[in-house]
Amino acid sequence: MERFKLTDDGVIDQEKEEAIASSSRDNPNWNEYLDWHSQGTGPSFFEKCKHKLSYAVWGQHKRLVELYSKKVHAGISRDSEFIKNDLKTGVLSSSDLQILLDCVEKAPLMPRVASDHIPGYYFDKNFSKLEAGWAEHFRYFDLRGESESIQKVFLNLVPEIRACFGHDFRIVNFNCWGMQPSSAGFGANAWHTDGFPPGIYKVLIYLTPPGRERGSSEVLLPDGSSKMVEGPAGTWVLFNATTLYHRGVPAISGERTIMNVTVVPAFKGAMLPVFAGLNANFPWFPWSVPLPSQL
Repeated sequence: MERFKLTDDGVIDQEKEEAIASSSRDNPNWNEYLDWHSQGTGPSFFEKCKHKLSYAVWGQHKRLVELYSKKVHAGISRDSEFIKNDLKTGVLSSSDLQILLDCVEKAPLMPRVASDHIPGYYFDKNFSKLEAGWAEHFRYFDLRGESESIQKVFLNLVPEIRACFGHDFRIVNFNCWGMQPSSAGFGANAWHTDGFPPGIYKVLIYLTPPGRERGSSEVLLPDGSSKMVEGPAGTWVLFNATTLYHRGVPAISGERTIMNVTVVPAFKGAMLPVFAGLNANFPWFPWSVPLPSQL
């Protein structure tokens, strides 16, 4: 797993980190920048084994869901854009966009801290080193009281996303933030992949119009070309954040507001959002995800 790349002595070399940061966009080994930022020490033998097991289990889970769905969704028409690029863009209806804007408008702010993760999820154990930077460049909105409204919007997205996967899916993590222009090159704004296990995808919903002026995301497609997500407010993109290198693009002025959603294959869809925490990455195993009755 790329995020577990080790230094020679197990600690961060400041000079090398600065060199990687300054050349991260042009360096073919883009992930190295994030690796140096996020990992002050290497993983233990137990952690390495847990990651390998997690990847194997999620891979088998994905295959079982696909086999099951060949019967349940046998007549589904697959999305050609997604099949080609492992990426799909769309736009929310004006009413669904307004629902999400209203949620953010009344949401309190919350800090992004290392301890903010629920049990059963992989998290960055060295995140505290970056807390000050995240606080300086980002604002995080606490939407835990808006679950039903978010669920309503995602239920309307199910047909389009199901046509991409060919099977049902469920939300396993949900968060929302505003990105400041000062965040260029910081954290997820450097080129990177997310290192999710097989079958886990990301959905980004832009509450401000995505583009170079108001901020966006840039994704490298399988054919080597680059796609900048552009469109009106309410534009969304579903993509494989593990195989496709991508980066956030801050606004030239103002704040880029985005919802970040992690989805996984499921035998039965579930659109009630799981707020796993701002330092939660992905569930270790399919059974690690809280049941709807636990949310």
